[in-house]
Amino acid sequence: MVSAVASWTALRSNSGRFDLIAGARAWDVTLGAEFPPVLSYSVPVQWVDSIVGVAGRYDFSDRWSLEGRADIGGFGVGSQV
Repeated sequence: MVSAVASWTALRSNSGRFDLIAGARAWDVTLGAEFPPVLSYSVPVQWVDSIVGVAGRYDFSDRWSLEGRADIGGFGVGSQV
């Protein structure tokens, strides 16, 4: 899985920031089943989803901070989730 996003800073202060993000996430997954010694089956699956979300950072001090990010994707573009 690889993601690429662009962000826009919606709020900024001396101690942190809050960003809106949008981008794409590429998936490369292999699905499979194995029933030795009779059957072994796998199928590679690839798709790309659009994503939107939020990101934030809070600075406790010059040396300590907390960062977080949450996003959601799909929307019927690449996957059907």
